[in-house]
This record gives sequence, C-alpha cells and structure tokens, in this order.
Amino acid sequence: MALQRYQELDLALTAAAQAYFKGIIHSLNVVSGVRPFLELPLFVAAAKSAAINLLMILGSDVLLHQAMLPAIRAYGDWLYGGSPDSFVDAWVLMISQACFYTLWLGPLWLLIYLAVSMPTYQTVRDAVMPGAARTTADEEIYRNLFFILLLVQKYSLPVIPFVGAPLGFFFSLLVASLYAFDYAWDRRDISVPHRHALVEKGWPYFLGFGTPVTILTFFLPVFQSLAVSAAVFPFLLCVANASAEEAIRQVDISVAYVPRIPAFMASCRFAELIVDWTKRFMHSRFGVPLRVR
Repeated sequence: MALQRYQELDLALTAAAQAYFKGIIHSLNVVSGVRPFLELPLFVAAAKSAAINLLMILGSDVLLHQAMLPAIRAYGDWLYGGSPDSFVDAWVLMISQACFYTLWLGPLWLLIYLAVSMPTYQTVRDAVMPGAARTTADEEIYRNLFFILLLVQKYSLPVIPFVGAPLGFFFSLLVASLYAFDYAWDRRDISVPHRHALVEKGWPYFLGFGTPVTILTFFLPVFQSLAVSAAVFPFLLCVANASAEEAIRQVDISVAYVPRIPAFMASCRFAELIVDWTKRFMHSRFGVPLRVR
C-alpha cells in the first residue's frame, strides 16, 4: 500500500513538473508573441500603450520614491519642524504617499487603463483572434467585477504574516495566466466560470505560464507592477492565443494526476453575491427584470 502511494505521488509530481515547464516554454514563445506586431498599426498601438504606462505610471511612482519623498525627508526640519526618522517625519511621509496615490496615481492609472490599455488589448485581440466575442452582457459585468476582486486579493495576500509572500506569488502566477487566456477562451466560446475551472484544474501548467511575467512584476511596488504588466500584456495575449488549445489539453492531462485547487473561489463568490444583490436592488427599486445568475 505504501509503495503504491509512493508511486502515485511520484507520478503526480512528475506530471505536474512536466506541465509546469511546458507552461514556461509556451509563455516564452517569442515567435508567436512578436509575429503579430510586425504589422505596423498593431506595433504602433502596443508601443503607444507601453510608452504611456511606463512613462506616466512607472515614471510617477519612481518620481515619488526617488525625488518627492527624499526631498520631504531632507527638508523636514524646515518644512514642518520634524527631524529625520522621527515620529512626525514618518507620519508626514506616510500621509504624503497616501495623498499622492489617492489623488494622482490611482486615478491616473484607472484613466490610462480605460482609455489606452483596454482599447489596445481589444485591438490586439481582434487582430490575432478572428471572430466575435461570445461573452454575454451579464457575464461581462461579472467578469470585470471578478477581475477587480482578483486584483484586490492579489495585493492583499502578501500582507499576511509569514505565509503571505509565497501565497501572493503563487496566486499571482495563476492570475497572470487566467487574464492572458481569458481573451483567447472568450473567442472559443468557453464560458466565464469554465475559464476559472480550467486554471484551477490545470494549475501546474498555468503556474508555469505565469512565471516569467510574475517574476518581472511581483517584487515591484503596486503601481510599478501594474505599469510593467500593462506594457508586456499585448505580447502575452498573443502567446496565450497560440497556446490556447494546448493549454486545454494540459488541463485534461493534469486532472488525472493532481487535485483541483479552489484559488478563485473567494473572488468568484464575492462577485456572484455583488451581482445578485445589485440585480435584486435594481428590481425592487426600479422594477428592472430580475435574472439571477
């Protein structure tokens, strides 16, 4: 019995490792990622999006940490009578950073995401993924809310003592893969809940696929991470589209050896509750027809 369990465990670990490294190899498929951008209009759109994100978002965050906060610290005694490393100095720096993020960098990131990044992703999607989007209006609302909750969960996990950093890194790997494949699976008529299930079932492959971009962004501050992710995402979108069928095949292989992990269960549940509550509120207040998910 013990020998049989050892053999089963060895088989599962071997299959998971093979799927993981296949995911890494597929995510680094430079030919599939670069080929679509040989067309000038697509290259210009992606380059403009990358430049705006890196200059405006990354540049603003670097300016804050490399110029504004050091200047406040250096001239603290003259500005507000606080010596460096004092309690007052720490509070002033924290409040200054919070105001900068709340009043400038957060709204700026949202504006660029809606006005530049998202249209660029859609342009790339339409160029490399012919056909119409299959997501319904209800699913699209749920999908966008779900990804917002995923983002909150992703940046909340690392604050958990002791286990937060590895959990956050592990979760970021899956989120990066899901976000990349979401566009490709939409054009292949795969429903939103089924997309979540594919990543949870085939997690070894998707951990590997998300490894390069997560290594590139995970250890950066939040807004720097978002800027770099936005810059490289059009490339990742093309690579995911080229690997979409192989990814599903890897899921079919993985389910025979490894258990499903409910990585997205909390965000899925919260998104469903918010959507259903909103529908019930709109129905009771304004008479909108009630269609619960």
